[in-house]
Amino acid sequence: MDRQSTRTLNVQHIIFSFLLMLTGSSVSHADNATPGAFVLATPHQSTYILEKYGAQVGEITNQLTYTNNEISYLSVATATGVASLFFSESISEKSVMSWPQNQTASNSASGSPQLQGYYYSNPAKQRKNQQITLNWLADGSATITVEYRKKTTTMNTHKSVWSRQLLPIIISSHLQQNPDLQQSTLSIIEKDGLDSYTYNRLVTENIEFQDTLYPGIKFEIKKPGSNRVSYVWLAAAFDYLPLKIEQFKDGELDARMLLTDYKRTQ
Repeated sequence: MDRQSTRTLNVQHIIFSFLLMLTGSSVSHADNATPGAFVLATPHQSTYILEKYGAQVGEITNQLTYTNNEISYLSVATATGVASLFFSESISEKSVMSWPQNQTASNSASGSPQLQGYYYSNPAKQRKNQQITLNWLADGSATITVEYRKKTTTMNTHKSVWSRQLLPIIISSHLQQNPDLQQSTLSIIEKDGLDSYTYNRLVTENIEFQDTLYPGIKFEIKKPGSNRVSYVWLAAAFDYLPLKIEQFKDGELDARMLLTDYKRTQ
């Protein structure tokens, strides 16, 4: 198999990596306290293109919806261009949250919603399908059940925990509460435990979307000792959701994801 074919066959892994969006690497723990009140981004649908090797290789569509009690975040990734000749089926992720009893999206002055489940589906590689479910108890603790590769893992926690897919939504909440936030740390459920992810603010920097410049904030995501680093640009006009993500490897641009369409649905 020639080099170009090998690169094309790796596109599915690339799309999956960007489906996780802000999760290119876990970084060190932070001491900053997580803000208390939770502010949801406006229900919306967003579309991103994924660029690799100087060409578009994929498209990712996200949709945030919620009722009074339940919040759903769905992401669907599809190969485009030459990559679509090799991968015709879409990869999807879905996270479901709900507000604690007697609390709703319009009555969230304190506290935050709780993750109820996360579901990852890859029809082409079903052995990688994953399901996470949580059972929350009255004392605020949760039993987490992870099903992956025909293996079931159970863990317990008293922390607020999230799926990796929800990172953009949670960071959006933090920055809507405090636009001057310098650092944010979240507990993320992995296949075999909980990890802490920290995002560090770098600079204020304008970001362009559909020929208009918006005041933005640039964050860096880096794993100590890794040769990869990611940068993400967020803007208040879009509820601090990502407008651009770039991943660098050994100091060179490896892949880029760009927002191409955004519409509020409520």
